[in-house]
Amino acid sequence: MRVTIFKILSICFLAPLFTLCSNGEQSGDRKLSGKYVDKSESLILDLKQVGDSLLGMHCFVVQDGNKVDCCLEEDGISLKLSRTFKDTFKGTLSSCYDQDVREVKAVFADDYLKLSFKGKPHLFVPEKLDFYLIKSD
Repeated sequence: MRVTIFKILSICFLAPLFTLCSNGEQSGDRKLSGKYVDKSESLILDLKQVGDSLLGMHCFVVQDGNKVDCCLEEDGISLKLSRTFKDTFKGTLSSCYDQDVREVKAVFADDYLKLSFKGKPHLFVPEKLDFYLIKSD
């Protein structure tokens, strides 16, 4: 009888706990689509999540507008990332400034994105960049 009560209590209390844990895993799989900007608002990423991939375009305007690497919609997708870990993505950024393709890594935390260039650096932006998600109403 004690074993039966224990089994019932286990099912009643542990099943919801497992559900909460699995929902926690799904919340880590949050939607990452949106526009991200750096603190100067001169570097912009526009990303769309498609499953475990992120596709998008970038626009980097620096040195008072003297250096511009902007890929517009007619240029096609310039940023292609694939999930390698829960909040980590790796892929490529294709420059519309010099038509070079660079390896990048993106790490997400809340509404924050850290983008870093691996291997060949970008011509005029730092190796590591911090972006923030623009909140839409």
